[in-house]
Amino acid sequence: ATFDVPAIFGAIAQKTGIEVKGKYGILLPSIRFYREGMAALLITLLLGVVISTIIYYCVLSVKKRQPYSTNTAYIVSFGVIIPACFLLPYALVAMSNIQSTVTRQLICLPFVMYAFRCLEAFFGFSPPTATSSPLKFALYYTMPVESAYNKKDGSVEKATAQDIQRLFFVMVRTAIIMSICFSFLLFYGFEPFRSRNAVGDTLMLKDYLALVHLGNCFIAAIMFQLGLTFTGAYLACLRYALTGDKASDLMRNPVLEATSPSDFWGRRWNKVAHGFLKRGVFKPLRKYTSSFVASLGAFFASGLFHEYIVHLVFIYKREPRPIYTSSCPTEILEYKAQIGYNMAFFAWNGVLIVIEKLMRKHQIMKSIGSALPQSFITVLIIMTALPVGHWLSNPYIRGGHFYDVQQGFPMVVKIA
Repeated sequence: ATFDVPAIFGAIAQKTGIEVKGKYGILLPSIRFYREGMAALLITLLLGVVISTIIYYCVLSVKKRQPYSTNTAYIVSFGVIIPACFLLPYALVAMSNIQSTVTRQLICLPFVMYAFRCLEAFFGFSPPTATSSPLKFALYYTMPVESAYNKKDGSVEKATAQDIQRLFFVMVRTAIIMSICFSFLLFYGFEPFRSRNAVGDTLMLKDYLALVHLGNCFIAAIMFQLGLTFTGAYLACLRYALTGDKASDLMRNPVLEATSPSDFWGRRWNKVAHGFLKRGVFKPLRKYTSSFVASLGAFFASGLFHEYIVHLVFIYKREPRPIYTSSCPTEILEYKAQIGYNMAFFAWNGVLIVIEKLMRKHQIMKSIGSALPQSFITVLIIMTALPVGHWLSNPYIRGGHFYDVQQGFPMVVKIA
């Protein structure tokens, strides 16, 4: 079915310089999108069960029996499991020749988590309740969620009917918002403002603070947040269906509610990544060094695995693919992702965390923080990273990731 834009909305859009005349239709989600995604997720989960079994008997059990003899655990962890976790996705992509960036992500992201959860097990920082049996460890190891633990006894909480209703509401609400965003942003290549970065030019120093550039980076941040929020709610429902356990929220509205860099990255953004980085990198480093070094190490590790994702998803055996920019449809670029920018982005944010820890010690900073409105503080926090947000988002926008994601959601498209 097709429809025309109501005249009143057309008049409003015309005043803002947006042309909306024409016929529109609703593009339904692709069945192939979900079929490929579920197949990729199932394969990675099954392989994860195998890996978790090896870790349980060759790392966890060995360290329990011989806490001071770590040769076997060391060889298995660093000589077998961790290299396999980073190499297996390349083999799966090469064998299947999958071009969808979403499916490639579903292949590589679980293995990244598996590698860091292997580090957790080796250094002894896996949650105690997860290591009590092979089955519990397999469930913990393979599920890309952070379990909600009871603060009194450390046990995993069970999800209630209210929890499931809330998750379902979050999924539906987020899907609707994403469909609206895709319907509007697709035509503009997901960069509606014509900044130098959007048209493929090199940025000068002043361009980092240009409103058009900040606007595009903010939209990218919102799109990432929406995608992770939807994914987190879906995975939490999957965890409940399999075990009845409650999962922590993957995202807690970081872009609009964060009160500090550490609040943004530590308590609001991607709790799964935060969890395995904290237990697999931060805590082992903190045991022997300072919190500053441990924080920088965690962000360095985050930068490394994001560079790994960029290479596997957007570079490795990837067929040439034209993409549209904000000048669409008059210009088409063939984008080639570059290595290094994701690392720079997370290194910058690691420095911000260290600066925050240093400034937090001064009473004057506490007084200023308590006097300012929370919304103003959130804007200040976002502005510390927003100018360089394109270092993270460029591969995903230019590499066609959002084009692939939109295939899973209904959207309004112009057909004439």
